[in-house]
Amino acid sequence: MQEMAHAGAHHGHLMLIGRGDHFRIAHGTAIDISLFAWFVRRYETENQALLILCFIGIIVTTATILIINRNVFKFLDRLREL
Repeated sequence: MQEMAHAGAHHGHLMLIGRGDHFRIAHGTAIDISLFAWFVRRYETENQALLILCFIGIIVTTATILIINRNVFKFLDRLREL
């Protein structure tokens, strides 16, 4: 797997940006859409605790996608500066 490494802005951690991020974003998006579709179909009939867990899953998945996406774009901006 070809991945490019660079020093991250967060406490000097080494961050990997590469093909794995495409995989994470694609699968995260699919999971997010599936959770949202399930939530919309079941919000009137399903157990409230399960709905809350699903909603938390939607929030966590969406936040993760946004964080990965932001990191990728920061990395691309750094490459453009070279």
